[in-house]
Amino acid sequence: MSQCRICHTAPVEPSFVSLPDGRKAAYSEFGDPGGLPLINCHGGLTSRLDMQRCHETAREVGIRIISPDRPGIGHSDDKPGRSVLDWPADVTAITEALGVDRFAVLGWSAGGAFAAACAFELHDCVTTVCLVASVIPGDWADMRREINRMDRVFLRLSTASPRVASLAFRSMGAMARHAPRAFGRLSRPSLDAPSRDVVQNASVGEYSGPIAEGLRNAHGVLDDYRILNSPWGFDLDEIRTRVTIWQGDSDGLVPPAWGERLAEWISSGDLRICPGEGHFMSLGRYRTIFADVAGAF
Repeated sequence: MSQCRICHTAPVEPSFVSLPDGRKAAYSEFGDPGGLPLINCHGGLTSRLDMQRCHETAREVGIRIISPDRPGIGHSDDKPGRSVLDWPADVTAITEALGVDRFAVLGWSAGGAFAAACAFELHDCVTTVCLVASVIPGDWADMRREINRMDRVFLRLSTASPRVASLAFRSMGAMARHAPRAFGRLSRPSLDAPSRDVVQNASVGEYSGPIAEGLRNAHGVLDDYRILNSPWGFDLDEIRTRVTIWQGDSDGLVPPAWGERLAEWISSGDLRICPGEGHFMSLGRYRTIFADVAGAF
């Protein structure tokens, strides 16, 4: 399994795009500046920096990663009450500002919802969409029962006790910023075994850095959980964009069967099961995923 080589260790400062409603969207770029553009929809409880660790791999494959913070997360301005279908408009504004007219989209974990929204809304300019260890819509049968315990608690608190959830997110962010080693040790037991190995082998900054950045503002994280707790607002069987669904069969954070359910609903979906890999399976698969993206242009 080809692992990503780390190029950056310090957080990359964001660039900004002014959006039509006056907000600013923060983003960072990784990989090959002249490569094939890929919009990254970052995972939950993290940020645009979750692609930082794969800078060198993307550069070698010829992929230009454009990785924005979602509204209210990292350095992007908040958009209270946003929905998953608001995201494609932000992506359109960012790509237009950068002069990009055709691009792929990748969504890991909670980011899968936002990547799927791009597949639904932006099919004229999206070449392919990669859903990596993706969540499923919040109104699908047994979603809340089957998701891991930590996310189940946050899904409940995001609507029933948002102040408690906000305090928890701020505390997690403070620990990731100021005591990253302790944060890594405390978070490892909640991961599946393959992901614990990945985190164990990661440097302190490359694991805690994206999370510390993502938890700068609890409002955006609360909105992410509220969105994941709700219907996405579109039918997945209406997606016509090419979709590749990557799923580890040892994932302990999202059930491996969710990949199969997504593939059943998305007629253009192609399921790729990764034996023995967990929720962080993408770190060892990005070279393959990027090559697949390049082949779709």
